[in-house]
Amino acid sequence: KKSLLSGALQHETEVTHHQDGGALIRTVRVLPTRDLPEFTHALTGSEITVTEIAIWQAAALDGSRNGTITVDIAGAPVQLSGRVRLTPEGSETVHEIDGELKASVPFLGKKIERAVEPAIRAAILLEKRASCTWLSEHNDIR
Repeated sequence: KKSLLSGALQHETEVTHHQDGGALIRTVRVLPTRDLPEFTHALTGSEITVTEIAIWQAAALDGSRNGTITVDIAGAPVQLSGRVRLTPEGSETVHEIDGELKASVPFLGKKIERAVEPAIRAAILLEKRASCTWLSEHNDIR
């Protein structure tokens, strides 16, 4: 769902379930760059390939899950990495992300980070929306 919500031109998702109850979710999306600042188009062109890898641990006794996430943009010196956590709170789920966005371009790194940060925030909100929709459709899972 998040691939469709993000306007992906192409997408593929692969889920690997681990015996301990954890999982690895690998999503590759080709996205248009029209929402990125113009100056970044010299680095990216008209579309980017975004690879997201989320590694989730098995659910804890309270139903919470911890994981890690990395997001790489092919051909661009930008990466997001961090920790994620899903925690049940009554009939809702809290989705926390604590990460670092890094652009490794001499002299321009901070400018690029500030420029792409709104797009990353929008993608995180989109992820939240897709997750909430999925959880509401699968409310029997905990």
